[in-house]
Amino acid sequence: MAASSKEMTSDFVKLEKFDGGNFIRWLKKMKFLLTTLKVAYVLNMPRHVEKDDETIVEIRDRQKLDNDDYICLGRI
Repeated sequence: MAASSKEMTSDFVKLEKFDGGNFIRWLKKMKFLLTTLKVAYVLNMPRHVEKDDETIVEIRDRQKLDNDDYICLGRI
């Protein structure tokens, strides 16, 4: 049975807030965390513009991107 994202994130040690030092180390830890959560791709994705005639597939893709973006920004 696949673990939910809530279960996966509860196993992580919370990263300390970035305090201005050791940026490279913090960045690598953050990228690893976001990759493990499968949301790191949103860091490099352009935002989609909503269209009036979106198909169901496009709506689902946009909603998934919005949700993953929310998770990503919340973790950062």
